[in-house]
Amino acid sequence: FLPVYDNLARALAQPTTDEAYAKGVEMIMTQFVINLRYSLMAVSLTQKLDNSFNTLQRMIVSFGITDEIYAVAISQPDKLTASYMRGLILTPVIGWTGGTLLGAVAGQSLPTVVSDALGIMLYGMFIAIIIPPCKKNHNIIWVILMAAGISTIVVNPINGTEYTLNINPKAETD
Repeated sequence: FLPVYDNLARALAQPTTDEAYAKGVEMIMTQFVINLRYSLMAVSLTQKLDNSFNTLQRMIVSFGITDEIYAVAISQPDKLTASYMRGLILTPVIGWTGGTLLGAVAGQSLPTVVSDALGIMLYGMFIAIIIPPCKKNHNIIWVILMAAGISTIVVNPINGTEYTLNINPKAETD
């Protein structure tokens, strides 16, 4: 068992662990695709590391890769040093871990309605990220709509489920 520090990976894995339709093969394939993505990022990033990295240091760097860390590291024009990568990996990990702790503590003191509303914040953040590029290039909205349509067509028959929006997951259903 390894902890997942990346929000996207956690969001992708979350529905398969929380929903009743989760099957072992589905979970294995989902984790395989997520891990394959990070493996490809790690391989491409090794080309940017300076020659002072030994095998253990390369393994540690590959464990610390997230989308954000990869984007910052790969955009650097120079070779990456061990101290740069340590700082680049540790800073967000400390922030994410501290934020998770703070969120858990704060979540216990918030009213249920506020806590439930914050549960959809990740979707709101995603929409906030895609709206500005859609305003500049209208082709992006068509790509998003086609991806959503294809996903709906492919995923629903495979899972054999209907998707419903449950605003209050704590409410009991008959």
